[in-house]
Order: sequence, then structure tokens, then C-alpha cells
Amino acid sequence: MRAVNQFLRISWSDRWLLAEAITFLSLVRLASKLVPFKRLAPFLGEPASTPDIEINQSTEAFVKSIAWAIRIMAKYLPWTPSCLEKSMAAKRILQRRRIPSTLYLGVAKNNQNVLDAHAWLQCGPFIVTGETNHQHYINLISFTDHYD
Repeated sequence: MRAVNQFLRISWSDRWLLAEAITFLSLVRLASKLVPFKRLAPFLGEPASTPDIEINQSTEAFVKSIAWAIRIMAKYLPWTPSCLEKSMAAKRILQRRRIPSTLYLGVAKNNQNVLDAHAWLQCGPFIVTGETNHQHYINLISFTDHYD
């Protein structure tokens, strides 16, 4: 009941963003289960080695709202979205608004000396999803959007 009361207190734009976040988290989950990654990769942007994306303050505020929406809605799903699913969902929300971002896929050795994979999404200087320990991962590939 507390969650419902909190939901009713937020603005309509935030409600819409939460609905968009849960929609894309669900769609990305479905796509990742049904479609091979090599077929999904073209929707992530162009492979890039050194993305150079700058954003203004109002865009940064919106990007932070997307990070908030993804983080909140991920808690209410019947599964735990992976870092890749969160990054892909947030990227799709940004793409719909033609806001460039870069999705990184990286690896690192964990405590058991086994390779561990991680995905994170960056927009300008801000890490949208996957911020925790992302600096410990070696970037294998990144996908960047370019809008003119």
C-alpha cells in the first residue's frame, strides 16, 4: 500500500517514465530470451572505441530520472533484471528521445579467478545503469548512438 501512495504522490511525467521503464525492462527481458545477442546488437548503436558524448544540464537531469526509474521498477519485477537488461532498457528510453549514450560490455576476474561479465550505460559523464564497480571491468566493446 505504501508503494501505491508514493506512486500517487509523484508527477505524471515521473509516472509515465516509470511505466516506460517497466515496459522496456520487460521487452528487453523477452527479447534477450528469444533473440540471439548478435541480432540485438545493431539496436544498441554503432560499435565505438572512444565515444565522445556531451550533454547539457537539463538532459543530465532527465538522464538521472531514467536511472531512478530503471532502479525503482527493477525492484517490482518478478525476476531480477541483469545489468545488461537494465542498460539496454535505459538505452532504448534514451534512443526514443534521440539522446546519445554508450553501452559498455566488459569483463573482469572475480574472487574465484573466474571471468565475470558486466554491462553499464553512460550518457555524458553520468553512469545511468551498472555504476557499481564498473571501473574494475575491462571494456570489450561499446555501442554508441550518433544523432545529427
